[in-house]
Amino acid sequence: MPGSYSPIDTLPSPGSLLVRLALVALVLVGFAQTFAREILEPMLPALRGAVSALDSDLHVLDVDIATDGQNKTIRVRAVFTIDAAVSGQWTLLREPDPRGWTQIEVTLRSVLQHALLLLIFALAWPARSIREGVLRLGISLLMAALLVLVDTPFTILAEIWNPVRQDMGIRGFWPLIAWSRFLMGGGGLALAAGLAVCAIAAAARLSRAANGRRIGRG
Repeated sequence: MPGSYSPIDTLPSPGSLLVRLALVALVLVGFAQTFAREILEPMLPALRGAVSALDSDLHVLDVDIATDGQNKTIRVRAVFTIDAAVSGQWTLLREPDPRGWTQIEVTLRSVLQHALLLLIFALAWPARSIREGVLRLGISLLMAALLVLVDTPFTILAEIWNPVRQDMGIRGFWPLIAWSRFLMGGGGLALAAGLAVCAIAAAARLSRAANGRRIGRG
């Protein structure tokens, strides 16, 4: 179609793309390592709310960032609002179990991993104009933040509940564990790549539409 544009029109050579990927990765990974706390700390209330909303059987006491040597982690403390009866069935309690709390930690590196991959893929692909590059950056940052807020709560819940299921001998399919294994088995990479393609295509379309409006006014 005359005048149409696809991001594929800017297809770089394999060598050029590898160099761009390496340079963008170097910059973004270094930035994330330096400012991981500053990036994630404002998101902690949203993460806590998401975990609470996804599982009413947990009462989240605290979500914060902890430092253990050189490792920084998101630390989650919670109590179960249910107790395991001898029969193996769940007995509902009216209030959180006061006898103790459970704690899990996930490293900031793992929390940011898939978001960083999304940004690396999206920003390494050449843009046709500065406008398109700026639009792609904004869309990619929004998608990366949403990916963290969608991905991390499920990972936290899987880490909390998996030991409980193992202790009780519960077998069979469970969505939280399946999702966690999917992400660790390469699904996170595929998800990041897919979202990067969406960001590239959306930015190209928006940039082309803006150029069309400018030409129309002229």
